[in-house]
Amino acid sequence: MDSPGVDSVICDTIIRNSDLVLTPIQPNQDEIKAAGEAATITADIGDREGRAIPHVNVVTRIALPGRVLEAYRLIRPFIANLRDGYESTLMETELTERNCYREIRNGLGTLQMLELTDPVMKGRAEVAAFVEELDRHLAASQEKVGNV
Repeated sequence: MDSPGVDSVICDTIIRNSDLVLTPIQPNQDEIKAAGEAATITADIGDREGRAIPHVNVVTRIALPGRVLEAYRLIRPFIANLRDGYESTLMETELTERNCYREIRNGLGTLQMLELTDPVMKGRAEVAAFVEELDRHLAASQEKVGNV
């Protein structure tokens, strides 16, 4: 779910019925703050429901120059500090800003439909790693529920 960080009945309902909440985060102060707010909202709803709802953050639309930004360097320690009070983690897989993703957003198909160029192959590998890591988070969450 990628939506504005607004407390609403729809947002609460979606989180309440989720096995995991995934928050996209980009290297800027507003996005980092929003990730903290998403962790808080998710934890609050989990507390009301009497269950832990894992909150996972993924760095998205990252460009090579963006990796030297101070905000980029703040993401990992910020999420690490969230772990003290919330079940919030940061995925190792990052989604790089790629033209093939822009083409998808512009309605030109999926990664499987785009012409197989080097950037598309890199995008496919990146998405495969993202899905594999997300599956691990879901499996760990389900295992934790089973052991409670």
